[in-house]
Amino acid sequence: MFVLGEINIPIIERNIRGTYKMMLSPAYNDLTKLVMPKGKRDHINSSTAITKYRVLDSNYGVSLVECQPITG
Repeated sequence: MFVLGEINIPIIERNIRGTYKMMLSPAYNDLTKLVMPKGKRDHINSSTAITKYRVLDSNYGVSLVECQPITG
C-alpha cells in the first residue's frame, strides 16, 4: 500500500543578496503557523507549484519518495 499526497504551495522569485531564487510563499493558517516561521510574503506575483508524491517504502525513520512535478 502506497501513501499518496500532493504538495500545493505557491512560489515566488526573490532577490537575495543580488541572486534571484525561487522561494515558497505559503498561505498561513492555524496549522502552518505552528510549523513555519512567518516572513514577509508577496502573493501578488506568486506562481502555482503543485507536486504529487507517493511514498514507496519507509524504514528506520526514512522514506523513499517518488515525486512528480505538475506545475511550477
